[in-house]
Amino acid sequence: ERFAAHHDVVPLDDDGLAGAVAEAELVVTCSGNGAVLGAGPLLAGRPELAAPGAFPVLDLSLGGDLTEEARALPGVRVIGLEEVRDRADETQREVIEQAQQVVDEGVARHLAKERSRGADPAIAAMRAEVGVLVDREIARVRARESEEVCAAVERSLRHLAGVMLHTPTVRGNQLAEEGRGEEFFAALTLLGIEVDR
Repeated sequence: ERFAAHHDVVPLDDDGLAGAVAEAELVVTCSGNGAVLGAGPLLAGRPELAAPGAFPVLDLSLGGDLTEEARALPGVRVIGLEEVRDRADETQREVIEQAQQVVDEGVARHLAKERSRGADPAIAAMRAEVGVLVDREIARVRARESEEVCAAVERSLRHLAGVMLHTPTVRGNQLAEEGRGEEFFAALTLLGIEVDR
């Protein structure tokens, strides 16, 4: 009653306690002043606690607010401070592990992106070489054909060059991300493309 006078709760006598237990889905004990909850009120409210079950009683008192008889009821599942702490630690570990995974994945993506930039000189050299060949062919056509024909040929050649360069560009970046950029550089030398590094 003294506690209820200063908190938004209703004090109960033994009969009222039994009724409250009957309606409750969870019982929390945390008086910390030596008051204990015995088996009597629990059984009065829920006779089925005499049989095996798992009705939860959360005992948050440092000294324990349940009698041994109440703890021993087959239908009662007592959850103490130690178990609450262990569960909290487990949850915290999971959160930390999830955060660590997010960081690791972010670092991995960043490093892969940085490695892929190692292919940039080779890709630039490849595009420059193809650009020279396209410009040379356009100049040859311009010398012999009309401006209309030349414009059509230029559009076609530049489109074809873009399509042809797409796959080796993507593959070059992939090889660089995998730490195999030298293979891409070596492949370009077979095509007569020299890369300044």
